[in-house]
Amino acid sequence: MLEIVPGNYLTVTPYGAWRAVARADDSTERRILLAILREAGSPELTPAVPCAWTG
Repeated sequence: MLEIVPGNYLTVTPYGAWRAVARADDSTERRILLAILREAGSPELTPAVPCAWTG
């Protein structure tokens, strides 16, 4: 089971950045990666953040 640990920040790996821009599919994974890349800085992982990104 996945767990959200307070105080952790998200970042995209080089492969994640490539995956986000390599092709224009509409997968949930790609939408999340693009949302992280749009942030001005590394966002803190809270329960509200993934909910906002995935709808």
